[in-house]
Amino acid sequence: MNSFLQLLKYKTVLFFRLETGINISRVIKDFGTFLVYASFTFGTYVFTLKSIEYVLETMKIGNFLLHEFLSIIFFVFFIAVNVGNIVVSYSTMFKSSEAQFLFSKPIPHRNIFAIKLLDNIFYSSGTLFLIMLAFFAGYTTYFNQSPEIIIFALVFNFLPFVIISACLGVIILMIIIYTSTKIGLQNVIIISALIYLSAIFLFFDQTSPRTIVQEVMKNYPHIDFYFLNALPEFVRYLPNNWLASSLYWNSVGNSGLSISYSLFQFLIGVFTFLLTVLVGGKYYYSLWLMVPAIKKRRKKKLTSKNMTGKNINIKSISPLRKDIILFFREPSQVLHLFVFLILIIFFSGSIESVNSIIPKDFELRTIIFFSVQLFIILFITTLSLRFIFPQISLEGNNFWKIKTSPFQFKKLFLIKYFPMQLFILTIALMLSVFTNKSYESYVFWSSTVIIGISSIFIGSLNFMFGSVFTMYNEKSPIRISSSKGASLTFLISTFYMILLLILLYEPTLISFREIQFENSLTKNRFVIPIAILLVITIISSLLAYYAFIKNMNKDY
Repeated sequence: MNSFLQLLKYKTVLFFRLETGINISRVIKDFGTFLVYASFTFGTYVFTLKSIEYVLETMKIGNFLLHEFLSIIFFVFFIAVNVGNIVVSYSTMFKSSEAQFLFSKPIPHRNIFAIKLLDNIFYSSGTLFLIMLAFFAGYTTYFNQSPEIIIFALVFNFLPFVIISACLGVIILMIIIYTSTKIGLQNVIIISALIYLSAIFLFFDQTSPRTIVQEVMKNYPHIDFYFLNALPEFVRYLPNNWLASSLYWNSVGNSGLSISYSLFQFLIGVFTFLLTVLVGGKYYYSLWLMVPAIKKRRKKKLTSKNMTGKNINIKSISPLRKDIILFFREPSQVLHLFVFLILIIFFSGSIESVNSIIPKDFELRTIIFFSVQLFIILFITTLSLRFIFPQISLEGNNFWKIKTSPFQFKKLFLIKYFPMQLFILTIALMLSVFTNKSYESYVFWSSTVIIGISSIFIGSLNFMFGSVFTMYNEKSPIRISSSKGASLTFLISTFYMILLLILLYEPTLISFREIQFENSLTKNRFVIPIAILLVITIISSLLAYYAFIKNMNKDY
């Protein structure tokens, strides 16, 4: 226990440590970061408050449907945290030099595992906790609840919710590593992906929002009751439902049931954490020893000869080909890419059900349209954070070789930035075309252009901040994309989404109103918003190039 407390103190000091010395550029950077975080928190608070007000007072969907929709959103959060922790834990628990260092010390393996587990949960979920803090603040404000409810909801509802998801992810990772030694990593990944896809498909098939709305609306206007019969049996045993049910009963004034759900989830969270520490403490070291064998077996399959059909002199290949080969040799990179591709397929399939219920009412149609477009941009933001932001930092100390060679920085910029930007732009355009194909021609082409411009802006933003907030000593792309600079980039991307809403909401609303009542469409409403977004994107791209060149000219 003493070693555990010492490690916990060490991690806490590292997390809250301050840079030595006072530098005006660092002060400005930190102050700007604070302003972005504060503005984002306030914006999320206002957005939550206004959204709940709109769906309850304007759309009049009732308390039960509101919380069931929140339950679906919580399920998406749960899966995202779960899968994210599988990838993050592989990097931090089984690849990091810190784990190797700790194993060389007389520290119980269970203590090392527990510290690494807590580190994963809180290091990678900081922005998520900030979002939920603002969400609970807006939620409690609307329902006129005391501020203490915010702290209670975070500690007894959301924190156990995240812990359950993260711990299950770590347990699944240990199972994956063990079974990989028996049947191969590739087979295990395929089986795991099929299981996840089946679980996600089952959940959304059984909890279709359309079906739940139809069941609840049969009782209109009495739609504020808790319609347990409208939910499938298995949903009642999911953590996202416990969280949503606790909020529901608290909103209707039944604090007893609300507290019972909260305490139940809290106890399940404690039990899951202790079980994970118990299992991890017993098998962590033996699994850690298995990882090199798995990597060695995989490297035999991913030699340069197998990938290109001929022997390659690694010293003579171009930086672009080097980046491609190193990318596919890194298991966490391939795994994360595979997860994102699965999410793309899942998202594309889900859009069909959304498009099938597009209403004739122009206001509701506008809301659905913007929800889908913003979700695409949010997905593109996540992709950019994961694959563009770490590009410069991953080069590490190899940059001194580039700086002492006659290699042009402009060419290096093109190699580091454009391939990933082109990849993300292609995905953005594919999603846009697929999701907007049921809309009118002018709306379809305008939204496709806007999504394309937005993906370029977000990509250039990530490359620019990735060049400013470099972490050359960090070899894990996952931890780089979870750093303070990455969180700041994500928050600025959300401001860009708000800008999109401001610029495009009125033209979109008027366009759908014209289609509904006048059966015509004015075809120049999106010209000015597109021009503004294009100018912002050009400026962002130039700043990305400037930030990269300035970073390359610095001393190391």
